[in-house]
Parts: sequence; structure tokens; C-alpha cells
Amino acid sequence: MNSTKPRILLCACGLTPQVVTETLYVLLREGGESVPDEVHILTTDTGRRIVQNKLYGAASPMTDLCREFGAADRVRRGMDMVHVLGGTTPLEDIRTTGDNARAGECIFELVRDLVSRSQSLHVSLAGGRKTMGFLLGTALQLLGREQDDLSHVLVAAPFESKPDFFYPPRNVQEYTFQSRETGEWYTLPASAARIELARLPLIRLGDRLELPRTAPDGGFDEAVATARRAVEVPMVTLDLAARTLQVGKRATQLTALEAAVYHAMLDATLSRCRAGATPGNCRWCFTEPRTLPMDLILADVAAAYGQYSSQYERVREQLSNLRDVGGWFRQKRTAINAKLQALPQGHVAFIASHRQYGNSSYGVCLPRNRITIHRPE
Repeated sequence: MNSTKPRILLCACGLTPQVVTETLYVLLREGGESVPDEVHILTTDTGRRIVQNKLYGAASPMTDLCREFGAADRVRRGMDMVHVLGGTTPLEDIRTTGDNARAGECIFELVRDLVSRSQSLHVSLAGGRKTMGFLLGTALQLLGREQDDLSHVLVAAPFESKPDFFYPPRNVQEYTFQSRETGEWYTLPASAARIELARLPLIRLGDRLELPRTAPDGGFDEAVATARRAVEVPMVTLDLAARTLQVGKRATQLTALEAAVYHAMLDATLSRCRAGATPGNCRWCFTEPRTLPMDLILADVAAAYGQYSSQYERVREQLSNLRDVGGWFRQKRTAINAKLQALPQGHVAFIASHRQYGNSSYGVCLPRNRITIHRPE
């Protein structure tokens, strides 16, 4: 990480800007690396006006809060760090599918920009519409790094619904409330104003997906498509006639014997797998080299070269005279996996190994519905 870059807090905000000060209050209370250098706010055009009046007006709860913690000069804030959905054509709200699409792109571009120029990014989802929070959380998952955080601020009742409560100042001893049920007034001590940050689970894909860092090279939809391709199991296709093994959209060339061995592995998966579409650590389809169907492997080689060809005869003689089947198979496995390693998603089709009680078994951990075998006609 570059220590010269700022730690940034980004808060989603709707009609209740209190969520911004409440979130910042907890981070200031935690101190240390939790304290942001900049506070950014994401909102609609309506929300912008509310933020300007309630947070950055003549009486500024944001400034008061920072002063109270001695951070008035450290924490940069202001209307220049308020980002309105829609850009040059500000959105008043997210009410149509068009608004939703524009909001998604704006949120993605904002998060991408803040990630690129920050030491760390802390995103708070507490304010704004649910759509805004969902899109913001998704954008951080796609672009987030190990040091980035996602949270939601939790405020004890009845403080969460008190319009003039932004955080508990040290000089306030108690608060007055009016009961919604009876209309009677009552007081609560300042100690009852509990504010907490719930850190939310975050799958940080930013360092894995290697998404484009500038807008012209791809937006929100393309980033989501990239993530899907990265996590979904691609189709694995073995073409015995062409002797090719394809994973997703990329293929590698195999020898006839390699194709025959891999065919035996896939047949074991198709015939013996009990995990269905979600294979895990089960070993139902794993095979020990000594139990490989050598007759079927030879049949594939014969189909590839011709039963009376010199190539087939050499392979038949080699297999007939094998003394170390395990060593021979491991050589073929290494060669096949090396070719798969060169494919972008080839690792999903590796021939895996499992050792137990001194014996090694091997298999291909793929869902049956992701396997296709093209046999010679």
C-alpha cells in the first residue's frame, strides 16, 4: 500500500444524513487506522440539498464532531466530496429502470476512482435506498482490496429516529423524547445512545479480477460479467477425434494417448460421481492407476491412429510391458495438467490427486453437467 494515499470513508446517504456522522463517530472513537482522511458522501440531488443544509450549513454537526475528537484538520470533508448520482444530469431519486442503470454506472465509476487513489476505502451502506446500498456493496465486492471494508451503522432506539440526533456530544447529559403511543415526554441518559458499526462480510475480488481501471475500458455490466466468468465453472469439452481439450473458450492440443487417459478420467466422473452439480472433497470418482481401463484407453488410441498403424502398435506394446503403472500415469497426468495450466481457466479441469493409506488415487473434480465428450463418428 502507498502510505501517501488517503484513507477514505464513503457513505451512502438518502434523506437522513445522520448516518454519516454516526458512522464517522464510531470510526473516530475507534481511533488509529480506522480514522479516515476524507469523508465522501454518495446521494441523490434531493439528498445533496439535505446534506448541505443539515451537515454543512451554518451549524455543522460534521465540523463539531471532528473538533470534539481533535480531528478538524485531519479529516477532510465538504460539499466538494458529495457525489450526486447521475453526474451532469443529477438524479432526484431511483424510480425507473433507466435511473437504476445510470445509478449503477455512477456508483461503479465512483468506487473505481476512490479505490484507485486511496490507501483504503471504507464503505457504509446505512443510508439511501436499498438499491443504492446493494449497488454500492456490489461495486466494492468487484473492486475491493484486502484492506477495504463494508459496514452498516446501528443506532439504538429511539435515537435512530430522532431528527436532531447526529452523534452523542460530550457536553450533552440526557435527551428528551416524546412517546409515539402515549404522546408523553420522557428523558434518556446520553449513555443510552449506543452506536455501533456492523462490519459486513465482503468478498474482495479487486485483486483477482484485474478489471480495467478506466471508464472507457468497461463499466458495471462488463465487470459483473467478468466476475461471473471467473466464478462459474466453464464447460470442459474433450474432442477425441481432434484430440483437443477445451476449457471455456480456449483449447489445448493433446496426444492421442493423453486424450485417451483424460477420457478415462472423465468417464469415471460421469459414471461414479455422487455429488451431482456441486462436487467438493468427495472421492467417489477417483481411480487408482492400477484399475485404469487399459482396454478402453487402447481402443481410443486405435480409433485415433488406426488399429493396424505403427503408432498404435507402439502404444500397445508400451502398455503391455508396463511395470510401473503408477509412474507411467503420473507422467501423463503431469503432461496433461501442464497443458491445462496454460489455459485461463484450465485449473478447473486438472487431474487431481488424493493420497490415503499409502495409495494415491486420481480424478477430475467437475460437475457432470459441465462435461462434454465428442467421440469419433
